[in-house]
Amino acid sequence: MKKNKKMKKKINLYKNFILYMNMVPSDFDAIVITYLLKRIDEDEYIDKEMITKATHTLVKCARYLADEYLTGNENFQNIIKVRQAGFDVYAAEQDRFGWLVGGIRLKRGILYFG
Repeated sequence: MKKNKKMKKKINLYKNFILYMNMVPSDFDAIVITYLLKRIDEDEYIDKEMITKATHTLVKCARYLADEYLTGNENFQNIIKVRQAGFDVYAAEQDRFGWLVGGIRLKRGILYFG
């Protein structure tokens, strides 16, 4: 009897998780990165050095998300979405295999990732 209750609880938990995941848009990561980049551009306190060295909290978050969701061939759609939002995303350094370091051009500096 206890096993059935535990199993039902697990199944309901999985169902809720799946429902939640279906509510999150597939391009959610690109939306979050774009939002952070816009906040960084609007914040007059954040200067070029803070962006380049990633010393500000917002910049650290954006850099982490860019590392996770803008690197690799499977994430090129995210790069396109960030570009469509008005940010220049480019290969700052590359070799014959592809991008080694990416860059996102902001108003007061370049955010490097990868």
